[in-house]
Amino acid sequence: MRELLKGARIAVKTCMGVRRGESVLVITDSPRLKIAEVLFEAARAAGAEATLICMRMLSRHGEEPPEFVASAMRVADVVLAPTTYSLTHTQARHQACRAGARIATMPMITEDMMWRGAMLANYREVERRTKKVAALLSKASEVEVNSPSGTELGLSINGREVHSDTGIFHQPGDFGNLPAGEAFIAPVEGTAEGRVVVSGSIVGFPRETVEIIIKKGMASKISGARAAKLKKLLKAVGPRPTI
Repeated sequence: MRELLKGARIAVKTCMGVRRGESVLVITDSPRLKIAEVLFEAARAAGAEATLICMRMLSRHGEEPPEFVASAMRVADVVLAPTTYSLTHTQARHQACRAGARIATMPMITEDMMWRGAMLANYREVERRTKKVAALLSKASEVEVNSPSGTELGLSINGREVHSDTGIFHQPGDFGNLPAGEAFIAPVEGTAEGRVVVSGSIVGFPRETVEIIIKKGMASKISGARAAKLKKLLKAVGPRPTI
């Protein structure tokens, strides 16, 4: 467990800015319990009133946690959530932020990330670079995405707001992911055209690829290794053309 402590201290002190006397809630499930315990110890060492809740593993990203967990989130100063599935897009997270909690969701975090991976980054530098990329995106109206694997995609971001996930969450209501380092923006609906070739890791087979042909912002064809699995994942997502 000791090898995970450095990443946990960075999360608690640098990223969340935990202060003595603050209430820190660590939410986890069984597969991430070891990471949660180290975060809990780091919060205690920082002088916080720390609590750890190990709940059942949820079934998907965005599923609401049990109400007693949501209630605890609303009264905490800081929430760290190393869970299998993300709590970011939940009413529980939204309501806790509205109540003033600073929240870092850590979906699918691994021990490797904690002791020699992305949690050891210099998050002040991550913040600087993320804001720089966000500023560039805010000045753009069109985006082209190309990759050696064959991706050739164009889309409009005209009028869209840019968001940055810097890894620094020090103000009441701040939230984001850890590890962090992302500037993101939604494309204008119906404008994306081209081809996306992605690692099969999106469906659990990282050495294989999936090709998605996009027309007017919609996937018109999905092919390649494990394409059937991706189609199944997308089946319940709103109106779509035949794939």
